[in-house]
Amino acid sequence: MAHTPVAERRRQFVRATTKVVTKHGVTGATTRRIAEEAGAPLASLHYCFKNKDELMEAVYDYVVGDFIGAVRAATADSVGVADAVAAACGAAWARMGEDPEEQVATWELVLHWLRLPGEAGRSGAAYEAYAAAMTEILTAAAERADEGPLPEAETLARLVVAGMEGITLQYVAGCDRNRADELVTTLVRAVGLLREAPASSATPR
Repeated sequence: MAHTPVAERRRQFVRATTKVVTKHGVTGATTRRIAEEAGAPLASLHYCFKNKDELMEAVYDYVVGDFIGAVRAATADSVGVADAVAAACGAAWARMGEDPEEQVATWELVLHWLRLPGEAGRSGAAYEAYAAAMTEILTAAAERADEGPLPEAETLARLVVAGMEGITLQYVAGCDRNRADELVTTLVRAVGLLREAPASSATPR
């Protein structure tokens, strides 16, 4: 039998863990279930990861990092805020729509850490990472288009992140794909209109 490099084996376990966590939650994601899902010996899981906590950290880092990488790649040549938002939402929805298990696993981990004493800060790390990356993306796109300063970049970034997550939650909970596609399109348009609107008209009274 061919030897599987440790890095590749770790990736297999991470992907298997997202599936098991989606089905059974963090508590129910035993190392035995994860090894069975990966089709690998249980001993090799314990060789790759010191314990279950380290494995869950790897899942979290993989999902967040890989997701941000995909969005950055899709928006690398975006010119203008509207173009960047459309490209970012398109890339995010392609990822979420095709593999919602990753997002469900992230939610499970967020809720898991929220319940643990002293770990609440970790649960918000993904959202801060998403918001920071999206802020950078919008700012760079505005600069490439000579659209001037973008003081509301972080607010727009957090709106995009919140909107995409809400759409994904509806989709996972039973919203059909066509409706979800329509919501993504509407979110892109809404952010564009908000960007064009005067500040006074866009601020709730």
